[in-house]
Amino acid sequence: MEREKVETPLQKLEYNLNPVVSFFILPLFALANAGIEIRPESWSGSLEPVSLGIVTGLIIGKCFGILSFSELFVKLGLSELPKNTNWGTMTGASITAGIGFTMSIIISELTFEDPTVKAQAKLAILIASTLAGIIGMLVIKAFIGKEEVR
Repeated sequence: MEREKVETPLQKLEYNLNPVVSFFILPLFALANAGIEIRPESWSGSLEPVSLGIVTGLIIGKCFGILSFSELFVKLGLSELPKNTNWGTMTGASITAGIGFTMSIIISELTFEDPTVKAQAKLAILIASTLAGIIGMLVIKAFIGKEEVR
């Protein structure tokens, strides 16, 4: 490979460590600093109103808000869809916005006083972020490269 001839050893190391850091170390760091305790009894509050509201807001609410304003700006002529993009891929991208893990944890820390509700909120944020990533990726994959029917 030609690239290997011009890369320094440090660049090679950085390139090889990137997947490990991105997919293991950073998520582990985020979970450790978020203070989320995942125990069997933690799941009992998953269907509480706070948890359902957080999951709904992060997945459906963010998607609806982003898509609504995107469509409004496109219809007003203030913006246009990016090249090689359709509304299906925009839907997937707006669903992935629900991954807002760090800011959601900070807001829940500031909002809730009851430690039980805080724990429920943190677990709901983790669940919603994971679902938003998976669902968004699947929607994008389903629509990528397809022509928009108008």
